Amino acid sequence: ASWYSSKGIKGKPSHVIADNKRNLWFTVDSSACYYYDFKKASLSSIIEGKGMLPRGDVTDIKQSGSTLYFSYNNGLLVAMDIHSHNVLWTDRYVHDHNVLMQRYYRLFIDRASNCWVFTGENAYVRSSKTHEWKTLNVMVSDILQDATGRIWLATDHNGLVILDAYGNQQRTL
Repeated sequence: ASWYSSKGIKGKPSHVIADNKRNLWFTVDSSACYYYDFKKASLSSIIEGKGMLPRGDVTDIKQSGSTLYFSYNNGLLVAMDIHSHNVLWTDRYVHDHNVLMQRYYRLFIDRASNCWVFTGENAYVRSSKTHEWKTLNVMVSDILQDATGRIWLATDHNGLVILDAYGNQQRTL
């Protein structure tokens, strides 16, 4: 807490991720986001500036290559370049297609850089190639990808659902 207060940060950390250069990205009380560069020992806010993250409640952060993905509790999805700290794109599909607003959205990025956004109600998959979305009407609590590229969904009522790398169901366990 003393390091936080010495930097003028108030609140509790809610999400933290170390990028591939071991720098830290973290949110405080889900509404402020910071970047800490270990080599320079510098801290910077990455909220609300030109090309920066929008203000809001961040519910998850994931990295794929040089991109960080941020999900917000209103369904907003934002991709940011870890080098320039500029927002690459913002997508409102989940925000616009989910009737239950203010959810705790979680993220999973597969090896093809497809972005999976999921809650206890639905899962959504954004294709990294076409930028099109697919909605899966299943309650998902966790996602992983195995060595063969299959996607495993831990679901509330359907057990383990196994999908091929394209999101097509193969079987249920």
